[in-house]
Amino acid sequence: WSLRFEPADGRALPRNPGQFMFLRLVRPGRKSETHPFTIAASPLEPGIVEATIKKSGNFTDTIDQTRPGDTGRIEGPFGRFSLVHHEVKHFLFIAGGVGITPIMSMLRYLRDTGDGRPVVLLYGNKTANDIIFASELEHMHDSVRVVHVLSRPDPAWTGPKGHITRAIIEDATGEYLQKSHVFLCGPAVMMTAVLRELREAGVDRRRVHYERFTI
Repeated sequence: WSLRFEPADGRALPRNPGQFMFLRLVRPGRKSETHPFTIAASPLEPGIVEATIKKSGNFTDTIDQTRPGDTGRIEGPFGRFSLVHHEVKHFLFIAGGVGITPIMSMLRYLRDTGDGRPVVLLYGNKTANDIIFASELEHMHDSVRVVHVLSRPDPAWTGPKGHITRAIIEDATGEYLQKSHVFLCGPAVMMTAVLRELREAGVDRRRVHYERFTI
């Protein structure tokens, strides 16, 4: 579910791509509590604040009850998980599930600024139906290579299967791996495994940046 907000007073919310906010929906008669979410919209959409939210437990299990006209109280932005803080020639984005949201913010920022630096995105999900932003990712700029990795694909799937491993990372990036800055976000188990694979591939940890989150 993607929720888009416009500031009631017309003021923009300046931010860097990849930052997050605290959001409390105001929905009379429906559950509302403060929760952190990535600001998924590009910073070049200053009058729009967007969060893409997976329906999963506690606060988010009622996200489908949100209606046009509901309001939200937003505090932010927060965090340093952003490409703007690093001198980068090549990007390797690695995401799992809803961890794609800060990565998408950075991809949209690169698109909106006309930045053609080479990008590889490795995106892990269970099935093709679980891929968030599937259509938008399919139509990214030519400088962006998107590789989907599915752990439970249907029989027709011809792409990489299982989990994101050193072999998949090296195959997708080739000579650029040791030149790339890595931006990683996803479930804790997945991130721990990918960080190990990156270490074994000899990637300098100073070029690895990650965001931890819970759902």
